[in-house]
Amino acid sequence: MLKYTNKHPKKIDIPSSHKMAIKKKSKFFDWAGYFPDEISAKKYSIETKKSSYHKDRLRALNYLTKNLSKVKSVLDFGIGDGNEFKQMKIKSKSFIGIDISSHMINLANKNLKKLQNKTLIIGGVSELKKIKKDSVDLIIANNVLAYLNDKDLILFFKEIKRIAKKKCYFLTLNGNELFDLFALNCFTKIFFKKHFKQTDNGMNKLLKIRDNDKNHQPSRRFNPIQFKTILKKNGFIEIEQSFSQWHKFSPEIGKFIHKKNVKKARLLSRDHNFDPNKLSDENKWKALFCCTIFGSLSKRI
Repeated sequence: MLKYTNKHPKKIDIPSSHKMAIKKKSKFFDWAGYFPDEISAKKYSIETKKSSYHKDRLRALNYLTKNLSKVKSVLDFGIGDGNEFKQMKIKSKSFIGIDISSHMINLANKNLKKLQNKTLIIGGVSELKKIKKDSVDLIIANNVLAYLNDKDLILFFKEIKRIAKKKCYFLTLNGNELFDLFALNCFTKIFFKKHFKQTDNGMNKLLKIRDNDKNHQPSRRFNPIQFKTILKKNGFIEIEQSFSQWHKFSPEIGKFIHKKNVKKARLLSRDHNFDPNKLSDENKWKALFCCTIFGSLSKRI
């Protein structure tokens, strides 16, 4: 069984992205993971149950875990309300769930009440230090690495390598940086400036788009082609990838197609009913650019 000390830490390690959300004093909640009260956490939990966005994410996870129905021990870092893990139908003898939100941990406790030998912890990356070495068979971190700063991300990989058993699996969902090439908006400009040293002047001439997203700071995204090198550097070898949130056309082109409903153009550009993981071998490369989320399953080296 997994061992953990101090289930209720006095000091909670709050990532910088959550501190920003607190300063903004969001009326309801921040989808990045800041839930100021019980009402906001419940609201998020209810919306995700019926959301096609989250059903699409679950499909990508199930694609990767089709052969992982039974594992002895599981660690879910950023567990949220626990519903996603519950729907994945992975059976384990022992389970640890960690989340920064006490409200989410309370919901996870209710949603996973049938789960035996579980430990739910309020906290961040520092809580990983208290988990026993070589004790976990499956580590999960879905849409959470994006909200760790550089220091915490390094610590995260250091700790999961320590606590992972010899043949431990690591499952994660992350934002897809390559989608920015397909987006044809301000993030496309950022991508070219960051990776290819293109100038503002040159990019503005190429993409004559008013930058409506200046107030939106995207979370960290990963390049799915490069991700396997990050994993290998940290002691894991990637087995397979999956994709979620397929776009029929770029968000900017969607604005022209859906002129009568520009506010929802970005959402209408997506097709949650289309499964990019069923693309033919000839067309699988398209998912690298047309999907905003990719999943990764790797194994401890």
